[in-house]
Amino acid sequence: MALSEAAKTTAIAQDHPLRSPAPSLQLPQPLQQYFDTLNDQSFDQTAQLFLPDGQLVPPFENAVVGRDAIAAYLADQALNMTLVPLQLEQTDPATPVEASEDTKRLTVTGKVKTPIFNVNVAWRFVLDAAGNIESVNVKLLAKLTQLLSIKR
Repeated sequence: MALSEAAKTTAIAQDHPLRSPAPSLQLPQPLQQYFDTLNDQSFDQTAQLFLPDGQLVPPFENAVVGRDAIAAYLADQALNMTLVPLQLEQTDPATPVEASEDTKRLTVTGKVKTPIFNVNVAWRFVLDAAGNIESVNVKLLAKLTQLLSIKR
């Protein structure tokens, strides 16, 4: 008895949840460009989405400040990564983030895939009124055992 294509896709997704296609997620343009340019390994273009003094805050590291520094950091650390955004939510304005009242705070949750590991991630974006990225704070959403198994 042959499985239908939908049943095969469901079975694969249950056995390998990262292989399932990402749902059609509508992201604001700067966020979509952030994920697209990172997935294309176009790190200079990713960095241009930030304000000149924008910040990328990677997990367990100090903030990387400025477009040139962000591009260099991504070229060194984000090679062969695939970012899969899965859910978008407006961050509570009461969230303590150093930003002006004209900013928009958004959180995207999803997955990062690399050749050696896959991990759940939250990206916390702060955008200025023009839609430029002021900061992205990247948080790993993993259990301690998962983090300990990641080798750098």
